[in-house]
Amino acid sequence: MQAATRPRSWFWSGEEPEWIVVTVVIVALVLGWALMTVVTSQTMDVVLDDLLVRYPVDWIQDGQMAAEEGYELYAAGLSASQPRLAVGVLTELDPAAPVSLSELVARRGFSQAATKEMYRVLASERAIIGGKVGVAVTYGYVKDVASASHLSSLPVVMEGVDYLMPYKGKVHLISLEVAASDFEAHRRTFERILRSVHWR
Repeated sequence: MQAATRPRSWFWSGEEPEWIVVTVVIVALVLGWALMTVVTSQTMDVVLDDLLVRYPVDWIQDGQMAAEEGYELYAAGLSASQPRLAVGVLTELDPAAPVSLSELVARRGFSQAATKEMYRVLASERAIIGGKVGVAVTYGYVKDVASASHLSSLPVVMEGVDYLMPYKGKVHLISLEVAASDFEAHRRTFERILRSVHWR
């Protein structure tokens, strides 16, 4: 008995060719990646005095929180980790009474410790943002997450960086923070925000 052999025309026969399935999967992956890139690259602008900062378009602006904390903008990400950007003027400088960056860091630390539970400064270093020299203060604190259910929620450890930037007689604040467990995941977004900073 002779074994049946598949004709050479099987590739174009009525059977579903494997290359079509592979091509469809590749096209779908490429289109998905392109769509994600477009969505994540779209930004909104916030302008404060001579400072312009761009942040992701899918973050939401919270005017009430901004007013409560005295910031120009409070933006919370849509994810559970709630990454945020806060922009404001920390203080106006008096030319007759100059203040060092280290003193500004100390003042900021005292004000943060008064409002944030278990606030700790983790590091402080010189920073250049938008071509201007300032200081970056990395910090952490514990945030008590309010829950609508009858069950209690564990507090969340938050990590952030305050950039204190003296410019034209004012100290501008650019603050970025997120749940500490998600800080690395948002690092690229934070870096893009910082690269967007322009001084006018």
